[in-house]
Amino acid sequence: MKNVSWWRVGVLTAVLSAAGAPARAKPAETAPPSAQPPAAAAEAPAVWLYAEGLSCPLCAHNLEAQLKRVPGVARVTIDLSLGRAGVWFAAGREPTSAQLRKAVEDSGFTFIREERP
Repeated sequence: MKNVSWWRVGVLTAVLSAAGAPARAKPAETAPPSAQPPAAAAEAPAVWLYAEGLSCPLCAHNLEAQLKRVPGVARVTIDLSLGRAGVWFAAGREPTSAQLRKAVEDSGFTFIREERP
């Protein structure tokens, strides 16, 4: 990292202030911990799909888009740290395991396994 002089920081702050930017960004307000629902109360996905090669945001976007094309898929979340996709189904329209597996493989990933909670 380059050595940044305090003079440069001061000049940059002055320029930003003159342009109307706030001196410091305000932290985002969040509800107190007691007001937030416990993690266990969150609705779990109907199925977790594990895929090899799922490691970057672009990968996540591609897999999510492919899974959302499967009839009966209502919502998809991607967990890059574990290489898995959480899938929620529309009421009364559950896709087959083969359809979900095909969507993963059509996205360019190797399907590892499916877990249903």
